[in-house]
Amino acid sequence: MMRPIRIRKRLDSQVVDLPELAPLVGKTVQITVVEEVPGQPASNYWRNRSIEELANEQGIEGSATLEDLRGIWPEDQRDDDFEQDLERLRSQPWRKDG
Repeated sequence: MMRPIRIRKRLDSQVVDLPELAPLVGKTVQITVVEEVPGQPASNYWRNRSIEELANEQGIEGSATLEDLRGIWPEDQRDDDFEQDLERLRSQPWRKDG
């Protein structure tokens, strides 16, 4: 799967030449066109949103609780000594004196 391609272009006619899309000719693609309004940001990326708003925008349904999440970690990865390794690393000095 390719990375999304963002093209910003002023439309002067119904026929648009987009050489950036040449590798995709013959393939099925999804094209979304968004009109930019002068004085407004082109994206909502910088707008502060609550967790609920983000989940709604991303189509995430339901709410996970700790009980919901209990038991979903793969059995063969539960005891990987992460906690012991983390404790060992925390107890080591950051740099040697001397």
